[in-house]
Amino acid sequence: MNDALARMANEKRRGGGKCRCGDVLDQTSALVHDLHSKDSELQYVWAENVALRSLLRGLTQELREEEQTMEDLYGDLSGFMRDINMLERKKKLLLTMEHGVLVNNTTRIQSFLQEQKQTLRLQQEAAAAEQKQTSIRLLVQKERTNKSLNDSNNTAALLYPLKKKKEPQKLGLSGALQAVFFFI
Repeated sequence: MNDALARMANEKRRGGGKCRCGDVLDQTSALVHDLHSKDSELQYVWAENVALRSLLRGLTQELREEEQTMEDLYGDLSGFMRDINMLERKKKLLLTMEHGVLVNNTTRIQSFLQEQKQTLRLQQEAAAAEQKQTSIRLLVQKERTNKSLNDSNNTAALLYPLKKKKEPQKLGLSGALQAVFFFI
């Protein structure tokens, strides 16, 4: 309808006649057009305002959720930091205990090795002394055996001339020994 009024007003203006109705009509048409334009602009601004309010509400809600998430994360982070600090203290304590155990074990092992070394040295000394005694006994026995052999050889040498004199009798070695003992 506004378009029809605007067309009529334009036709009147072209006609060249001065009609007061045309001016009023033009003013009315312009006013209606202005009102219509203002109304659509208001509706546009109102719709934009509603959209912006809705967006603002959504952003405010997101901001609250983000703040809550940040608070939760901060709480979790604080908990994690406490846990980490506690674990670090436990780690230091365990390392200290482990170091003490290692030092004690090292000391025990060193003393055990020292005892083993001392025991081995004593065993070696005892074995050397026993070997020395065995060597001395063997030397004494060897000397006795040599002396006994020399005595036997001397006895045989002494008996040899006797044996030649009594050859028909044929004394055995045991008989010769008896003869030697008999003469002694």
